[in-house]
Amino acid sequence: MTNSDQSLKEKTIGILYGGFSEEREVSLRSGVNIKQALDTLGYKSVLIDPARTPLYSQHFDIAFIALHGKFGEDGTCQSYLEQKGIPYTGSGAKASALAMNKYYSKCFMIENDLPTPQFQLLTKNNSSTHLSFPIILKPIDGGSSVDVFKISNSTDLTDSLSTLFNRYPIIMAESFIEGRELTVGVIDMPEPSALPVLELQSQNSFYDYEAKYTTGMTKFILPARLPDDLTKKAQYYAKQMHEKMGCKGMSRTDMIVDDSDSLYLLEINTIPGMTNLSDLPAQAKEAGISFASLVELILKRAS
Repeated sequence: MTNSDQSLKEKTIGILYGGFSEEREVSLRSGVNIKQALDTLGYKSVLIDPARTPLYSQHFDIAFIALHGKFGEDGTCQSYLEQKGIPYTGSGAKASALAMNKYYSKCFMIENDLPTPQFQLLTKNNSSTHLSFPIILKPIDGGSSVDVFKISNSTDLTDSLSTLFNRYPIIMAESFIEGRELTVGVIDMPEPSALPVLELQSQNSFYDYEAKYTTGMTKFILPARLPDDLTKKAQYYAKQMHEKMGCKGMSRTDMIVDDSDSLYLLEINTIPGMTNLSDLPAQAKEAGISFASLVELILKRAS
């Protein structure tokens, strides 16, 4: 054990979990898993739920951010910790805000010549779309596929928009690409390293919230059934997103591969789930990295 490792084990790690977003339940599960891993590794840690206890009332030396969605993943929490001078895991405030906003992420992909499906922003006053059915409707700043709908006709579009506009001022419409769903994790070791490509075979029409967090709803195919050149391309795209966007610690980029082996990037997640059913831990395991080792790698990149 190095001196820096020993010093780290003398610090109190605040695991920020739960929070205020629609992904609260997922975050709670992620936080508990991280706590168990840190306990096993001999670190001092405490679970902190900002929705129950204000951060300013807690003492911790390093923040392990397991907050999914708003406040935890959009740069808000990161900005607060920076102001307090508290090191934290994962990406900085700017990269977090950029990745969380699907419109900004899409613009980023286009500017960096990364392939992505056609898209359009919709509002209550401008809700007509030029995209052909089927399409995907999603909030521009949500996660875990909460309030994501696959739309096949005008009637479904009207009904879904009515539901979504009661919750969100702006909605993204995206062309639905028929194909296989992939996701590629990247972790800093310390240089960014792409993990094995994961193929997600869902029982639903796409990898929605139910498919993500219900046991038996999705089959993980690891490694994905891709030719070597396509595997390398998917990993290259994931690293490009991670590095060019300025992500740190870890990230996970979701993609679709169609029947002609064309890849399309959907979005990037800067705080991937760490539940028993989550993608990143499964990919790390395939690469020979245990859950506890993954947690430690992320912790050691805290800055």
